[in-house]
Amino acid sequence: MAVRTRNTRVSSRLTRIAGTGAEGLRLVCLPYAGASTMIYRSWPAGLPAGVDILGADPPGRAPDPAGRQTPGGLPEVAAVMAAEIAALPRLPTVLFGHSLGALLAYEVAVELALRGVPVEHLVVSGCAPPHRGEKTAPMSHLGQEEFFAAWNATMELPENIRDSPELLDLLYPMMRYDIWLYDTYEWRRRPVLTCPVTAFAGSADGLTADGAMNSWRDLTSGAFRSRLFPGDHFFLHSSEREVVEEVGDLLDGVRRRALPH
Repeated sequence: MAVRTRNTRVSSRLTRIAGTGAEGLRLVCLPYAGASTMIYRSWPAGLPAGVDILGADPPGRAPDPAGRQTPGGLPEVAAVMAAEIAALPRLPTVLFGHSLGALLAYEVAVELALRGVPVEHLVVSGCAPPHRGEKTAPMSHLGQEEFFAAWNATMELPENIRDSPELLDLLYPMMRYDIWLYDTYEWRRRPVLTCPVTAFAGSADGLTADGAMNSWRDLTSGAFRSRLFPGDHFFLHSSEREVVEEVGDLLDGVRRRALPH
């Protein structure tokens, strides 16, 4: 079992969820739109020991003010994150991202490879591959009321948030910025990854229907596998135990492959 630690800031975008930085393996987790890496705070209890677990927060999240955003869009945000990961002590690294976080994790993986710091494994969850061009209708131009109505039409907010004007006021700038990153992102041909890629999807997630996740195999020359979990777009939470078990098995595999015996 990984040892729980208090969240500590490692750099402007990286927070340590568990570990000390001296472990033999690193897992970097990226959140979905509207969330922070706090969504991964329960993961250490179900993951193997000896893993440095970091959260990579996009702009606009505590402790940064909501207006502190990286200009240029998603590739520029990914480049900033990649630079901060590359500056850490070298460890075999696995990237995990869900939804918008999956797109960011993919771009970060490419950036790290270009910097000569390739990741050992990329896990993309709940997001169709960018080269397929399948995107939901743009939302970032909408005012607050219309924005949340459109959001709820595809990915329903929890009731406690929907019914709280104060929470909606707080979340709107961050969520709109996240969706702007998604709306303005256009995939351009990038160097093919060489690391293994694993794709997770929810069985009832309309955003990744018709086997879309399997097309992630086109973006790597390494091994590819996919795994379907019960649940909708947020199977990450409803099937958390199964997801964490799968990630734990994957980390054990990386450890066997990348670390000396």
